[in-house]
Amino acid sequence: MTNPIDPTRVRASVQPRAPAAKPAAPLPNTANPSTFGQVLKQQMTASGAVRFSAHALQRLESRKIQLDPSELARLETAVQAAADKGGRECLVLLDSAALVVNVRNRTVITAMTTDEAGQTVVTNIDSAVLAQSAPASETETNGLAPERGGLGAAERLTRRHSME
Repeated sequence: MTNPIDPTRVRASVQPRAPAAKPAAPLPNTANPSTFGQVLKQQMTASGAVRFSAHALQRLESRKIQLDPSELARLETAVQAAADKGGRECLVLLDSAALVVNVRNRTVITAMTTDEAGQTVVTNIDSAVLAQSAPASETETNGLAPERGGLGAAERLTRRHSME
């Protein structure tokens, strides 16, 4: 028992669809031709401030690490230097702390004292910045500034740890 389909009846009941309206193309922004990524990067760089994750804040508190304004300024300079060189995860060595920083987000991930850093293997980093201040007595100690063959930051750190 088959019912043949009458093509004239089917055609009459089926209406052709109107072509779907194409979404309007976004208008070019002639005032600011930046992409979202460029704007985000510009805003993050404009703020410039390095942030601390909750984990890093806990580590700073539990290890009694306090960063003075000059160390915070050197941290920001170090993070910018790492960003300029294409760093993503960076170890920043300051006078009182060693900080692991996510360079793209400008966020300190974790923190440890320089003593702990000397006894720890730091993994998952692709760069390191020595941002320690030069002691005033350094030129008196060896007679030469680091730029002229005196002690460099890495040598000072090594010497500091070997003396303790």
